[in-house]
Amino acid sequence: MKRTTGLLWKKQALILLLFLILLLLRFCGIKSTFGSFLREYFFFGLYFAWGISIRKRLIQVSVRRYLFLSAMLLLLWMLLRTFKYNFTESGTELSRLLWYGYYIPFLLLPVTFLLTALCLGLPCDAPPPRRARLLLLPSALLISLFLTNDLHRLVFRFPQGLAAGDSIHHYGLLFWVASVWILICVSAGILTIAAKTRAVKNRRYAALPFLVIGLGIVYSALNILHLDGFLSHTLGTMPDWMCLIFILLAESCIDFGLIPSNSHYAELFSVSSLAAQITDANGTVRYRSERARTLQPSEFLAVKNGPILLGRDTRLRAAPIRNGYILWEDDIRELNRLLDELRETGTRLGERTTLLRERLKLQSRRLHTQEQARIYDAMYRTNGGEIAALKRRLDALGDPACGRREGLYRLCLAGVYLKRRCNLFLIGESSRSMPAEELLLCCRETGEILRDMGVSFAVLSRLSGRLDPGAAMLLYALLETVVETAGPGLSAVLLQFSRDGGRIEERLEAECAGAAPGLPDRCAPAGLPEDARLSWEAVDAHTWRALLSVPEGGAAE
Repeated sequence: MKRTTGLLWKKQALILLLFLILLLLRFCGIKSTFGSFLREYFFFGLYFAWGISIRKRLIQVSVRRYLFLSAMLLLLWMLLRTFKYNFTESGTELSRLLWYGYYIPFLLLPVTFLLTALCLGLPCDAPPPRRARLLLLPSALLISLFLTNDLHRLVFRFPQGLAAGDSIHHYGLLFWVASVWILICVSAGILTIAAKTRAVKNRRYAALPFLVIGLGIVYSALNILHLDGFLSHTLGTMPDWMCLIFILLAESCIDFGLIPSNSHYAELFSVSSLAAQITDANGTVRYRSERARTLQPSEFLAVKNGPILLGRDTRLRAAPIRNGYILWEDDIRELNRLLDELRETGTRLGERTTLLRERLKLQSRRLHTQEQARIYDAMYRTNGGEIAALKRRLDALGDPACGRREGLYRLCLAGVYLKRRCNLFLIGESSRSMPAEELLLCCRETGEILRDMGVSFAVLSRLSGRLDPGAAMLLYALLETVVETAGPGLSAVLLQFSRDGGRIEERLEAECAGAAPGLPDRCAPAGLPEDARLSWEAVDAHTWRALLSVPEGGAAE
């Protein structure tokens, strides 16, 4: 607060100095033409410099544009006044038109000030409200009426004629309407700014903008009553006064926070809560906040390549800016706390993951064992009869009444059949289909045993692709049943496999050494489904032909 107040008094001292310079230049202008031009140049330079400062100090685009437009209107006003009093003769039509031209900036300046107030609080790049631009219409209408006053005489009236109008004139109705419009715009602008701004830098001096408005009202009243002669002869004419009052009004609003600006950034940066500093390209510190620590040259060189740690809880970062770098310190205590929590959580999750992994392994082993037991149980139930028959044949080998050679062959046949049937069952458990070659391998292996026993065996197949394991087991079961039923009298077997209309057909011809009339009645495979069709045909007294047809998908459930 003390620093802001000190800057305020410095600006007031600068304004007082400018006031004394204006007074001096005014007296010089009275004495000589050179002094008058010097004063004009001073005003041009003052308003131009103020406009440039507005472009540098204000960051909100719309506010900066309207105040810069105001500076250009001040320059226009001074240009019109300079031409009127230095390049034209009093009482001429051109001099009177330049006088009317005064009111172009005079009527537009209050509107630009009000538009500036309406733009406050908007985003930095946001345009002003479109409806607010309609405020320019009354000013434009009044300007047109001022410029055409010679036609209707509703703004100024000249009782002694146009030639004496510069010094002797009265004000018409439209002049008072314009005065009320100007007062409304300026007052509405100040009230809008005060309502939109919540915080004021120095409330003790916050009423100064209203005092400036009061000064403008007093001078306007003196000018209207023609009582401003002393002020006009000593300090300046009405344009000089009104331009100075407008600048004082805008600057007072900026100084006391009514219009935000980027002034005093160095002081703000120094007292900010940030631990930051701004250096040039060589690492020399230009600005430093009070919380920033002094860095070593090695730390500056290191941080240009990436963030570095100044401690466990402090990280230094840098970013290039024009002609230098900005360095700031990050407080990473909260980040470290979160990282510690994450590490602890990760450790706990790792332990739980290990336990879950071991549990899953045990469960997988248990399920694998259960599945194996289920398959073995199902396999035993499916092949229980064959296992019992194999056991009986093994026990019969010790009986002297049975031929030992014949018994061994029968035992091998039963073993081959059991092995192949179990193989087909396991394939069916793991897959819904199998290569057709698997069925042929089963039949060929059985055929090798039969040939060793002296039985002629042949198999022909037109099957290709894949088969259902259930259908293959049914087809293979017919061969085993016929071989077991025919017994030692079997002399030849012929197998043929084919597809017909979505079904698989097996043709089996069995020839016996003696007559075998009961073969068809005893050769139906166990578990033959209803949708399977089995038929027998007697070729001659020693040969039977069987036809088994099963669906492509195997046995029905």
